[in-house]
Amino acid sequence: MQKFLAAASRRLQLAAVLMLALLWELASALKRILLGPAPRFQKLQDLLAQSPHLFAALKAPQEVPDELVQARLEICRQCPVFFAPLQSCGSPLREIMRRIRRLPKLPVGCLCHLPTKARLHENCWAYDERLPDLGWPAAINSFPRA
Repeated sequence: MQKFLAAASRRLQLAAVLMLALLWELASALKRILLGPAPRFQKLQDLLAQSPHLFAALKAPQEVPDELVQARLEICRQCPVFFAPLQSCGSPLREIMRRIRRLPKLPVGCLCHLPTKARLHENCWAYDERLPDLGWPAAINSFPRA
Protein backbone atom coordinates (compact mmCIF):
# COMPACT_ATOMS: atom_id res chain seq x y z
CA MET A 1 0.00 0.00 0.00
CA GLN A 2 2.86 2.38 0.84
CA LYS A 3 4.48 1.77 -2.56
CA PHE A 4 1.18 2.51 -4.27
CA LEU A 5 0.77 5.79 -2.30
CA ALA A 6 4.37 6.83 -3.03
CA ALA A 7 3.90 6.19 -6.75
CA ALA A 8 0.59 8.08 -6.74
CA SER A 9 2.24 10.97 -4.91
CA ARG A 10 5.02 11.15 -7.54
CA ARG A 11 2.41 11.12 -10.32
CA LEU A 12 0.51 13.95 -8.64
CA GLN A 13 3.70 15.98 -8.27
CA LEU A 14 4.55 15.44 -11.94
CA ALA A 15 1.00 16.38 -12.95
CA ALA A 16 1.22 19.57 -10.85
CA VAL A 17 4.53 20.54 -12.48
CA LEU A 18 3.09 19.93 -15.95
CA MET A 19 -0.01 21.96 -15.07
CA LEU A 20 2.15 24.87 -13.91
CA ALA A 21 4.18 24.72 -17.11
CA LEU A 22 1.00 24.77 -19.19
CA LEU A 23 -0.39 27.72 -17.20
CA TRP A 24 2.89 29.60 -17.69
CA GLU A 25 2.74 29.02 -21.45
CA LEU A 26 -0.90 30.08 -21.55
CA ALA A 27 -0.14 33.28 -19.61
CA SER A 28 2.80 34.06 -21.91
CA ALA A 29 0.67 33.53 -25.01
CA LEU A 30 -2.12 35.70 -23.59
CA LYS A 31 0.38 38.45 -22.80
CA ARG A 32 1.73 38.35 -26.37
CA ILE A 33 -1.79 38.50 -27.79
CA LEU A 34 -2.92 41.40 -25.61
CA LEU A 35 0.25 43.49 -25.50
CA GLY A 36 2.10 42.45 -28.64
CA PRO A 37 5.79 41.63 -28.72
CA ALA A 38 8.06 43.23 -26.14
CA PRO A 39 10.20 46.08 -27.52
CA ARG A 40 13.77 45.11 -28.12
CA PHE A 41 16.62 47.59 -28.27
CA GLN A 42 18.86 46.70 -31.19
CA LYS A 43 21.34 49.45 -30.49
CA LEU A 44 22.28 51.70 -27.63
CA GLN A 45 20.92 54.59 -29.73
CA ASP A 46 17.44 53.02 -29.66
CA LEU A 47 17.58 52.85 -25.87
CA LEU A 48 18.76 56.45 -25.58
CA ALA A 49 16.01 57.61 -27.95
CA GLN A 50 13.43 56.18 -25.54
CA SER A 51 14.74 58.33 -22.69
CA PRO A 52 16.34 61.53 -24.00
CA HIS A 53 16.99 62.91 -20.51
CA LEU A 54 18.46 59.73 -19.03
CA PHE A 55 22.05 60.94 -18.82
CA ALA A 56 21.06 64.46 -17.80
CA ALA A 57 19.14 63.04 -14.83
CA LEU A 58 22.07 60.80 -13.90
CA LYS A 59 24.54 63.70 -14.06
CA ALA A 60 22.35 65.96 -11.92
CA PRO A 61 20.83 63.77 -9.18
CA GLN A 62 20.28 66.74 -6.84
CA GLU A 63 16.70 67.29 -5.88
CA VAL A 64 14.51 70.19 -6.89
CA PRO A 65 13.00 72.60 -4.30
CA ASP A 66 10.09 71.31 -2.19
CA GLU A 67 7.68 73.93 -3.60
CA LEU A 68 8.33 72.61 -7.11
CA VAL A 69 7.88 69.01 -5.95
CA GLN A 70 4.51 69.85 -4.40
CA ALA A 71 3.36 71.73 -7.52
CA ARG A 72 4.31 68.78 -9.73
CA LEU A 73 2.58 66.22 -7.50
CA GLU A 74 -0.60 68.31 -7.32
CA ILE A 75 -0.78 68.38 -11.12
CA CYS A 76 -0.05 64.64 -11.28
CA ARG A 77 -2.87 63.81 -8.86
CA GLN A 78 -5.36 65.66 -11.09
CA CYS A 79 -4.15 63.96 -14.29
CA PRO A 80 -6.39 61.20 -15.73
CA VAL A 81 -3.31 59.03 -16.35
CA PHE A 82 -2.34 59.06 -12.63
CA PHE A 83 -2.69 55.63 -10.98
CA ALA A 84 -3.29 56.33 -7.29
CA PRO A 85 -2.66 52.83 -5.80
CA LEU A 86 0.95 52.86 -7.05
CA GLN A 87 1.34 56.66 -7.18
CA SER A 88 2.58 56.17 -10.73
CA CYS A 89 2.17 57.83 -14.10
CA GLY A 90 -0.15 55.23 -15.59
CA SER A 91 -0.24 51.52 -14.93
CA PRO A 92 0.47 48.46 -17.07
CA LEU A 93 -2.50 46.81 -15.34
CA ARG A 94 -4.82 49.55 -16.59
CA GLU A 95 -3.64 48.98 -20.19
CA ILE A 96 -4.18 45.20 -19.95
CA MET A 97 -7.69 45.69 -18.58
CA ARG A 98 -8.44 48.25 -21.29
CA ARG A 99 -7.48 45.75 -23.98
CA ILE A 100 -9.49 42.94 -22.39
CA ARG A 101 -12.59 45.12 -22.18
CA ARG A 102 -11.91 46.70 -25.62
CA LEU A 103 -12.17 50.25 -24.29
CA PRO A 104 -10.82 53.26 -26.18
CA LYS A 105 -7.07 53.81 -25.97
CA LEU A 106 -5.91 56.21 -23.27
CA PRO A 107 -2.43 57.65 -22.84
CA VAL A 108 -0.44 55.01 -20.95
CA GLY A 109 2.05 57.24 -19.12
CA CYS A 110 5.72 56.70 -18.36
CA LEU A 111 5.00 54.29 -15.44
CA CYS A 112 7.37 56.25 -13.15
CA HIS A 113 6.86 56.48 -9.39
CA LEU A 114 5.78 60.11 -9.25
CA PRO A 115 6.92 61.09 -5.72
CA THR A 116 10.41 60.06 -6.85
CA LYS A 117 10.26 61.60 -10.33
CA ALA A 118 8.89 64.89 -9.02
CA ARG A 119 11.99 65.30 -6.82
CA LEU A 120 14.44 64.90 -9.69
CA HIS A 121 15.45 67.13 -12.56
CA GLU A 122 13.08 65.51 -15.04
CA ASN A 123 10.33 66.33 -17.51
CA CYS A 124 6.77 65.11 -17.46
CA TRP A 125 6.09 62.34 -19.95
CA ALA A 126 3.01 64.13 -21.34
CA TYR A 127 5.02 67.34 -21.83
CA ASP A 128 7.69 65.51 -23.86
CA GLU A 129 4.99 63.71 -25.87
CA ARG A 130 3.29 67.07 -26.55
CA LEU A 131 -0.08 65.87 -25.27
CA PRO A 132 -2.53 68.75 -24.88
CA ASP A 133 -4.09 69.42 -21.47
CA LEU A 134 -1.95 66.79 -19.72
CA GLY A 135 1.21 66.98 -17.68
CA TRP A 136 3.31 69.63 -16.05
CA PRO A 137 3.38 73.07 -17.68
CA ALA A 138 6.65 74.16 -19.29
CA ALA A 139 7.58 76.32 -16.29
CA ILE A 140 7.96 73.35 -13.92
CA ASN A 141 9.67 70.89 -16.29
CA SER A 142 13.45 70.70 -15.95
CA PHE A 143 14.44 70.61 -19.62
CA PRO A 144 13.16 71.97 -22.94
CA ARG A 145 11.12 69.55 -25.03
CA ALA A 146 13.07 66.92 -26.92
